[in-house]
Amino acid sequence: MKLNSSNKLSQVEFLHLVAKRANFTQSDITYVWKIIEEVFQECVETQTELHLGSLGHLHYTTTKERTLPDPNNSGKPITRPESIRPILSLPMFIKQIVRVRNGALPWKQKKLPNVEVEDDIGIDIK
Repeated sequence: MKLNSSNKLSQVEFLHLVAKRANFTQSDITYVWKIIEEVFQECVETQTELHLGSLGHLHYTTTKERTLPDPNNSGKPITRPESIRPILSLPMFIKQIVRVRNGALPWKQKKLPNVEVEDDIGIDIK
C-alpha cells in the first residue's frame, strides 16, 4: 500500500497497512482496533493516565474558570467553568523527527536511531 498524494491515511487505510504488515486479516485488526478504542474511552471517562510507550502518554490538565466574549456578539460575556481536558503527548523521538524535517534542530538534540526502513509506503529513515 502506498501513501496517497496528500500524505494522509484514513483509519481504513491505516488498519489495512497494519494488517498487511502483521500478516493478520483485516477483520482481526479491526476487532483489535475496536477494543483499543474502548479501553482508551474508558481511560478518558475515568481520567486514568495511559502510558503507551513509543506512541505517547495520555494525561489530564485542569483549565481554570474563565470569562470569554459572547460568540454571538450580544455583548454579554460567557463564563466557562473549570474543566478537565485530556491531552495525548507524543514521545520525544517523534517530536525530534518533526524538528529534523522542519530544519529546526533543538540545541540539545539526542541522536536519532540510524535505521533504514524500506517498505511499501516508501519511508526511508536514515
